[in-house]
Amino acid sequence: MRSPKAISAAVLVLLLALLFPGVGQVPFHPDESSLLFQSRDLELYLSDPRSMAWSEAGRGQPAQEYRALNAPLSKYVLGIGRRLAGHGADEVGVDWDWSQSWEENRSRGALPATEVLLPARLASTALVAAAVLLIYLCGLRLGGRLLGLISALMLGLNALVLLHGRRAMSEGTLVFAVCLAVWGILQADRRPWLAGLATALAFSAKHTALPLIPLGWLAVLWSGETSDPAPIARRAALNSAVYLGSTALVVMALNPLLWSNPLVSSLEALRARQALVQEQIQAQAAHSALRLPMTGVDSLSALIAQLYLTPLQFEELPNYAEDLSPSVAEYLDNPLHGLLRGWISGALLLALTLAGMFFALARLPSASRRGRRDIGLLILTTLAQAVVLLLSLPFPYQRYYMPLVPLCVLWAAFAVYQLTLLMKRLPFRRAA
Repeated sequence: MRSPKAISAAVLVLLLALLFPGVGQVPFHPDESSLLFQSRDLELYLSDPRSMAWSEAGRGQPAQEYRALNAPLSKYVLGIGRRLAGHGADEVGVDWDWSQSWEENRSRGALPATEVLLPARLASTALVAAAVLLIYLCGLRLGGRLLGLISALMLGLNALVLLHGRRAMSEGTLVFAVCLAVWGILQADRRPWLAGLATALAFSAKHTALPLIPLGWLAVLWSGETSDPAPIARRAALNSAVYLGSTALVVMALNPLLWSNPLVSSLEALRARQALVQEQIQAQAAHSALRLPMTGVDSLSALIAQLYLTPLQFEELPNYAEDLSPSVAEYLDNPLHGLLRGWISGALLLALTLAGMFFALARLPSASRRGRRDIGLLILTTLAQAVVLLLSLPFPYQRYYMPLVPLCVLWAAFAVYQLTLLMKRLPFRRAA
């Protein structure tokens, strides 16, 4: 009889093997060119990182504007993938221009060659594979091996992860970093350095993951053990110092933009982001029936729709819909790429997510102290991340909701796990 560990390992290996073969068939997104263009920061970081610090002289320059707009971690990841395949910064030296046609961008050299694009995508996909293993560990902690496997399957086969996570953009890195942050938060009272590292990486993958940093600090202070108040207070103070120190160290190390003047460069990043958002609102308004910027019920409806119900969003604006249509049709021919999306299956997944949170709340009275802590932290993390996305996203860009995907997957998996346990207790199961 095969051991449960061997079965788990076989399922995980098979799941991870499914991620890589279709990387080349994922439809291209012009922002892949932009992220590869920005991945040249890797070479600069290794040779002259001080030149990446914010300066008044660099105001309005594309390189500094991009550093102010976009978190750095995914640029380094894509750059590493590119460099491991033997491609230097000179091969990604042309940025995509959205004001030009597909052919004009191609003739300028903005469309990356397959041999350059594929290694960068593989680097992003490798982090998605690592995220699958991390969410398995999260499920293992919350309910055991079965919950871990359900979580891994739901994340590894999630349609949003398969599309957005396997492109040479920030989402694959982000999914990995959020899963690592959740894993770190669950262990924060015992390993504050891990929580600090993980939440800092999540923020450095996408700035909208910012709420994970205060949640990590809360997790450090929320002990899962009983002890005398005095030792707990001393340990909380020490762990807080370790957590905040490791978080600050990682954020600063990965963000040379902040080195010269953290306050001014942070305000510059906020200004650049606000300016871009206004441009995106104007561009999106011409192609959307929604009232933009979205607020209130519209924001909540968009969040639910993009996470569960709407078709996959291959591009946010229809500039290149005709050029991309053949690759989109080929991608959608694979039934695995559209699992649990739409008004029926997507609604089922939404119901499972809500049911998982309900089951978790119902379990609180009988749970151990550590169990109550884990459930409480996950609920607070989910709500905090959802609130930040609701307040910060004025338009329905599907990939911008990716920080919530691992958390929603965990809750849906928890519901399936609890329903499985209930099925085992039914009378006909005992009779059989």
